[in-house]
Amino acid sequence: SDEVKNGKPAPDLLIRLSEDLAIPTGKILMIGDHEVDSLMAFNAGAHSISVGSKHLSSDDWVSNLQELLDLNLE
Repeated sequence: SDEVKNGKPAPDLLIRLSEDLAIPTGKILMIGDHEVDSLMAFNAGAHSISVGSKHLSSDDWVSNLQELLDLNLE
């Protein structure tokens, strides 16, 4: 986060990642456990999965990491 001007929930981190990896933000999946993670993804136009509890800005959620591993993300 020290390489961008604004931290979460601003989209700067995901936009920087998108630029560095030449991947459109719409192809990025943010996995996080706080609302700010989901908001950052939403603000960047990326997708998000919340771990632990559903956040309003998340695309989906899982209750634990094992559930995440069991998802078919294709």
